[in-house]
Amino acid sequence: MYKVFGIVLIVVGLATLPKALSTSSGAEAFGAFIGVSIVTFLPACFLLMKGKRKEGKKEEGDK
Repeated sequence: MYKVFGIVLIVVGLATLPKALSTSSGAEAFGAFIGVSIVTFLPACFLLMKGKRKEGKKEEGDK
């Protein structure tokens, strides 16, 4: 389930990134890029890592 939420957050981030970067000012675009990264990509990475850890523990328990 963590993988699904992580992938969904990445897709949402990629979908909103072009709209955020289309601002007229370079500083605004940079701020928007940082904001989108913090809100979508960072939690997605944590969720994907957590899903991988849980999968590893599950496989160790099966052995």
